[in-house]
Amino acid sequence: MEEQEPQQTGSQPMPEGLLYHYTDQKGLNGILESGSIRATHYRFLNDTQERKEAPTLVFECIEKLFPNPKPKYWDRVTPALKKAWEDIDAYFVSFTQEPGSNGDRLSQWRGYSLDHHGFSLGFNAARLKSKAEMMMDMNDKKRPSIYLLKCLYDEEKKRILSHDSVKVHWKTAVEKWEERNKNKTSLENGKSIGKELADNLEPFQENLLKFSAMFKHQGFREESEWRIVLYMHCELTNPDLIQFRDGFFGRTPFISIPLGLKDPDSPLERIVVGPAQDKEQSVARLRIDLAKLGIQGVEVVPSKIPYRNW
Repeated sequence: MEEQEPQQTGSQPMPEGLLYHYTDQKGLNGILESGSIRATHYRFLNDTQERKEAPTLVFECIEKLFPNPKPKYWDRVTPALKKAWEDIDAYFVSFTQEPGSNGDRLSQWRGYSLDHHGFSLGFNAARLKSKAEMMMDMNDKKRPSIYLLKCLYDEEKKRILSHDSVKVHWKTAVEKWEERNKNKTSLENGKSIGKELADNLEPFQENLLKFSAMFKHQGFREESEWRIVLYMHCELTNPDLIQFRDGFFGRTPFISIPLGLKDPDSPLERIVVGPAQDKEQSVARLRIDLAKLGIQGVEVVPSKIPYRNW
């Protein structure tokens, strides 16, 4: 099946249908009892190439689009942008978009039902993003960037997006800055990057941040992943936001995103109980748990897949 173009949020449409987050019994209990979901630091995820592919492609495009020899200030601009990008921490929450399977996908159960108790939680995308934005509104002046992004796996489409971003945002900004400053010595001796240039490149940097979270190796294509991304400048990170848990890769930093599960506009709409020997009992137990926790309006259904791993 042909991969669809990523539809980004903001002025563009939200994903159709619910976004599903697969987890085990411990993860489910943590989400329901705390009323929050964890965004994990990108360096502690299972993809060793997280946030590496996009900068490589983008800066390759920059080299190709600009002829040689490059101006003297060039050696100061690109390192500054790379450092600015590296100084930003990223935290991800992963979801899968499953038209047709509705949170009941065999490959995901195989990954998250190792203890025979897997669950997929179906979230309304718009309300999910809204809850994340409300939580991060604590500091109006230094508010971290928040995105809801669809991962992109197709290599050619990644290159096209990178090329277009460089051509539109980088090339335009640099050429305008060069024209305005062509008679200034700072342009030739490279002593100043120029605040005007840095300001003009902000749209380019924003695109680089998005691509860094969107671009995934094609080996992960089956996951059809969407993700909430929280970007925080290292020097602005509020340490009170960062928590730690014991994970597969050791002590793992994460940020809790409140979901407002008891609110009328809770984003949680559906929970699928994965294949298990006692899944009917698990459905009944989960409905009782939700009622005791005061979480209403959530549909709880058993998996329809006759998969057995016990």
